[in-house]
Amino acid sequence: MNNSCKLLCLAAGFSLLFGSNILAADNEQYFGAGNGTKESPYWVENAEHLQNVRLFPNAYFVQTKDIDTGDNVFEPIGSFDKPFTGNCDGEGHRISIKDLGATQGSIKLAGLWGFTSEAEIKNLIVDVNASLNLDGRVCIGGIAACANKSNISSCSVSSDSNIYVNSEKCLYAGGIIGYSAFNTVVRSCSFEGRIDGRSRGDIDAVCAIGGIVGENRTGARIKKSTFAETASISGNSAIAPAWIGGIAGFNEDSTYVCDCHAVVPMNLKPEYGDLKRVFTKISKCNSAGTVSGYSLERIAVGGIVGFNVAEVANCISQSSSNTRGSIVKCNDVPSALIGGVTGDNTGTIYNSSSLSSIQMLSDGFLGVGGIAGRNAGIINRCNYFAISGKALSSFTALRSFNPISALESVSARG
Repeated sequence: MNNSCKLLCLAAGFSLLFGSNILAADNEQYFGAGNGTKESPYWVENAEHLQNVRLFPNAYFVQTKDIDTGDNVFEPIGSFDKPFTGNCDGEGHRISIKDLGATQGSIKLAGLWGFTSEAEIKNLIVDVNASLNLDGRVCIGGIAACANKSNISSCSVSSDSNIYVNSEKCLYAGGIIGYSAFNTVVRSCSFEGRIDGRSRGDIDAVCAIGGIVGENRTGARIKKSTFAETASISGNSAIAPAWIGGIAGFNEDSTYVCDCHAVVPMNLKPEYGDLKRVFTKISKCNSAGTVSGYSLERIAVGGIVGFNVAEVANCISQSSSNTRGSIVKCNDVPSALIGGVTGDNTGTIYNSSSLSSIQMLSDGFLGVGGIAGRNAGIINRCNYFAISGKALSSFTALRSFNPISALESVSARG
């Protein structure tokens, strides 16, 4: 675990140790109605009410109307010092944020919510626009920057959303959550917008960008979520590694990717057997947008996961309108690993498929595979239908790189 990940985990641990703020007494004057309990949640009806949510971080809320935050910079709800630990039900309403801000500190948080801990957020549509140039480490997500032991379900970030962030050091950017950890669950969420993330720091300043979650760690799970065909993500790292994936940029050991697919539903019943050894999950997810990346050091790009250290099961990366499938690009990179499912795999990929159109241009080492660009783990019961597109390389040929690994029941068409 690199230093930035340790800092994020420590920050999350402190919030659990000291607990959240005590729910204030009845404060109806801050909201349309309600008293903040499960039986009578606060009614959030306008931008002022939404700002007041941060004053009662462990209360229950229900959104009763669409909300536009206006031209003012919207500061995230919740921080490491004062996390949001409550419950928010959007009831299918929309929140429009024209100018998203970030928290202060060595780790910047940017999202509708900054930091959530043991919270629940559901049934919400978000239009979010951000253009941020930040010092230090950055976590940014359309719904939450950083989530700990939280549940985020049936939320979507719309096609009108544009997130651009330039970070001095590490960058974790996701369409829904930037950094997801400690058994957080993302379920039935979708991202349709655009993310352009860049880190300009030293060799430790990794860039992890995912259509749903940037970095997925320590028991976090992603289920039945969609990276839409209209969506696009781009990662650019000046020196450090860059990991970019349609669902998750980085999927840590003790994580799990399961039942994912690109656009059309898929009904597969996994037979885990001895392979059921990890905890974090990404399941029944769709990845169909454009994924691209650049790094002066090395890069891993995948239709589902950029760098997988855990398990990917029952996944398909494909496109509904383009029979060649999702497009993965990687231009002018000295060391590139590109795969239809995952760019770099040291874990397990099980019962998964890819229809991928891959466009590549590299002046250095280039490893490309229908399932994985580099496989140092296990690929079992997988198939890919085609690798199309073009590859130009000065030093190496187009190839699938497969060191010290096990491949079982792998088939190819096209």
